[in-house]
Amino acid sequence: MLTDGADESLVASFTPLSAAKIREIADEQFGVEPVRLTRLATERDDTYVIDEPSGSRVLLKVANPVDSMDEIDLSVRVLVHVQDQDPTLPVPRVLPTRAGELLTTVIGMDGEPRIARLLTWLPGEIPTLDVLTEAQAASRGRLLGRLNRALSGFDHPGARRYLAWDLKQVGTLRAHLPHITDPHTRALVAEHLDRFDQITGPQLMAARQQVIHNDLNSDNLLISGDDPDQVVGILDFGDVVHSATVADVGLAMSYVIDVSRPERDPWINPYALARAFNLQRELTDAEWELLPDLVRARLSQRLLLGSWLSAMNPQNADYTSRTLASATIALNLVNNIAPHEGLRHG
Repeated sequence: MLTDGADESLVASFTPLSAAKIREIADEQFGVEPVRLTRLATERDDTYVIDEPSGSRVLLKVANPVDSMDEIDLSVRVLVHVQDQDPTLPVPRVLPTRAGELLTTVIGMDGEPRIARLLTWLPGEIPTLDVLTEAQAASRGRLLGRLNRALSGFDHPGARRYLAWDLKQVGTLRAHLPHITDPHTRALVAEHLDRFDQITGPQLMAARQQVIHNDLNSDNLLISGDDPDQVVGILDFGDVVHSATVADVGLAMSYVIDVSRPERDPWINPYALARAFNLQRELTDAEWELLPDLVRARLSQRLLLGSWLSAMNPQNADYTSRTLASATIALNLVNNIAPHEGLRHG
């Protein structure tokens, strides 16, 4: 395990695949004929939306060269497990290769081996980061609770790994503090790291543990085009990890704080999500008590890793730094405001 948060795999460089190479992989490995290719912005891999002649769409993901087979196998096995446990959960389905495999090894632009997989495309729209309603927060919580419950009996060797985005690892990220350029924000994050080391971290380690999605943010959700309050899809299982059950809730809560209306109680949306989660996957009293500190820990984690990734890879800084401003506002909003007891019960 790393102790200084320097997870170099997060900034491992690679030569992006050309469109011609993507077409070749789609055809030769999966029997898919691309009519149109659309590259999606990601943190560290090649991800393409492929439009087929039939009008349907699929998603081709080719992993970063440093990603291990265990990690990528985890991301597909977890989807297979979820489909088996809760078939109506709106998550991508894994499509097999011509040979009937879930994964295949392809050759990258520099001759390096890379792992590819093909997923179904889910209909829906990515929610905006502007105004998040209480109803949408609750919709997120309901789906996350179902997903968390479906994952409660799943395990995989690849899930038991060091991952900088695992909330249990927040204490290992202190070395990234200098990359937070604003002195006030840096001092605030340092305070939360101290609290995590002394109180929150040990409590999180002692809490229930299981495999969790670990990344329910707005980029990894789909909402209905007809009703933006209804979440209709959960995406991106690349950060799946064996961690605390309650971490899935706390980190998801950090992404629904309404930063556009600072006059509003910042805890309204987060606790709407938590209450909806609880209806699907009941939280213990100790887990409820942990939630405020987990929200602040995740916001600190986002600031630490987002600032570090932007500094280490300036070419992708537009992507890795895109939520730093909102995370800063959110942390300031919830820093000294304790959620009132009534929020737990609605």
